Amino acid sequence: MYTSGRLSRDYPPGGSVATDVAAAGIRLAVVGENLALASSARAAVDAMLGSPTALSQFAVSAYDRAGISVVDGPTGRLVVIVMGG
Repeated sequence: MYTSGRLSRDYPPGGSVATDVAAAGIRLAVVGENLALASSARAAVDAMLGSPTALSQFAVSAYDRAGISVVDGPTGRLVVIVMGG
């Protein structure tokens, strides 16, 4: 997604974080994802914390684990947080 110059969850068509997690063989009842692109990891997290949609994902009580990825690239720093339970 990011290396192709895109910051969205619409590729492949019909894809989702849940299908990606399942394809990796990880079994979870609930899955959520937050992502942000910014000049620094701190700015990306601040953007997530300023987003009502992202905050609602962080507030799901069924999540009991998270994976975090930070990738530097040509258009900034991409931070992805996948949560599940």
